Amino acid sequence: SQEAKIISDIPKDLNGTIIINDYLKSIGGEKKINKITTLKKQFNIELNQGVDLIMRGEVLYKVPNLYASILEIEQLGQVQSTKYDGKECVLTRLHNNDVLEQKIEGEKLKGKLKEFTPFPILTEKNKNIQFQLIEIHQSNNQELYKIYVHNNEQDSTFLFFDTKTKYLVKKQIINKKTTKTTEYLDYKKIEGIMFPFTELSTILMDNQLAQKSLNTINSIIINEEIQLTEFQ
Repeated sequence: SQEAKIISDIPKDLNGTIIINDYLKSIGGEKKINKITTLKKQFNIELNQGVDLIMRGEVLYKVPNLYASILEIEQLGQVQSTKYDGKECVLTRLHNNDVLEQKIEGEKLKGKLKEFTPFPILTEKNKNIQFQLIEIHQSNNQELYKIYVHNNEQDSTFLFFDTKTKYLVKKQIINKKTTKTTEYLDYKKIEGIMFPFTELSTILMDNQLAQKSLNTINSIIINEEIQLTEFQ
């Protein structure tokens, strides 16, 4: 990808809070988002790591914080699930033909809770997380705002927004050894809310490519009744 090039100084009347608010407006607005009580996504994940592997997946969200995800491989069936009913979180995996079940608790659960929301940026805004505009640059013929998220975590999180559409186009999570980059593409409107239908993720370990995956959303269903048992 093209190296980022700083194209302008940061105007005095522009800051991270304004950009986050513009982003939320661009995808439909907080009022519409807050009317969502359940959300279901179905998708395919294509992994490129020496051999091609395609998985099918489904993720469910229900307010205030219920979450479930399931991954399947056609030849094997379900290979992994994560379910959180607001109290307990259980991770189930298929390993060497054995089904392994593990409870996620304590600090590990606290770290995963941020994944259990379909709109994490709005969730962070509601928690008064600070968003700092640190750069306006050009990358791959796009002008982007680069935001640093002050979330008090060991990893550093950066968000990149298109200066024209205001959409989130990239997220980067960096620690000492790994850099995970997710690009968000192909935005489509579902019941008044804009969602990216393509997510391209890469993981670098010690600056070497460790994994690359393509997540293609097949459907997004909003406010369909989901029973509590789906999260248990």
